[in-house]
Amino acid sequence: MELDELYGPCRPAGAAIHEAELRLQPLSLTTLSEKTAHILHELLAFRDRNKLGRSAVQAMPILWIVLRDGGTRFAVEEVWDVQTGQFIHSLPKGRLGLPDGRAKLGHPALLDDDKAARMGGEILFDTGVATWVITNSSGRYGRREWQTPAHLEAVAGIFRNLGIYLEPVFDD
Repeated sequence: MELDELYGPCRPAGAAIHEAELRLQPLSLTTLSEKTAHILHELLAFRDRNKLGRSAVQAMPILWIVLRDGGTRFAVEEVWDVQTGQFIHSLPKGRLGLPDGRAKLGHPALLDDDKAARMGGEILFDTGVATWVITNSSGRYGRREWQTPAHLEAVAGIFRNLGIYLEPVFDD
């Protein structure tokens, strides 16, 4: 099956990109592969190990994006100092307001120069059903008119093939 059919066409962001996202990339940025899948698997499993893990991991959205070549990257959403280009902290769910001079690095920061992607979203723990879910929650790469639940299911399959089981939840 062709990549456009599996994950949707590779297109530029559907909304504006912050200047910081054009020049910075998250410290946590990882390309998903057989060699790196354990990093994400361990992070998700940390939630079940103790109260600290439950509190910390459950509060952090994990961003994911599918690249032009079908590769996948993920990172924790991070806040950076725009002037110094230094990491400040991870950003918890709820999108707290940021002081001047700080920027959150969203989905575009997970990409290289052209800032085009097939699809993007978040991995979150859904307390209502007590499971990890993968969503298309990205204002720039996840809710574009051509994207379908089948595309998100195909992305969930990328993770599943590496032993990471996520329930797809399509947000239209």
